[in-house]
Amino acid sequence: MGELTIESTRAGVVIRRAGAVVAGPLRVGSLWPAGAEPCGVATESAPVVRVDASARRWLVAQFPPADRGGGLAACVAVSRSADADTGGWWLYEFTLPDPWRQADLVVDGAAWVIAADGGRATLDTAAMLAGQPARLTLSPR
Repeated sequence: MGELTIESTRAGVVIRRAGAVVAGPLRVGSLWPAGAEPCGVATESAPVVRVDASARRWLVAQFPPADRGGGLAACVAVSRSADADTGGWWLYEFTLPDPWRQADLVVDGAAWVIAADGGRATLDTAAMLAGQPARLTLSPR
């Protein structure tokens, strides 16, 4: 998406414009309100960064263990515009049931999907692009 790039590092997310660092490394949890469990706290897992070129949006996800009843949390931030540096983020938190582990975020055409050993979860992409409440649809493998 032009000269803006986002990359995942062990320390968090780094945003670059024309190759120069403009932000980061940022912990994904810093996008959420401080202390918000489980997304607004530091996690040890590296974030996943994806781009949906057709929608001109950036997606950043992290998958910490869920606090409530096991499973896996899916913390997904969607850029509000093509410029993730200045445009802001829509924030979403989902809980995936046990035995979901080692999840990944996939842009599959017009669909955004969380894929893991427990199955697939299709995100409500249209709602998320508009910053509206969103749900996910689970599909076992």
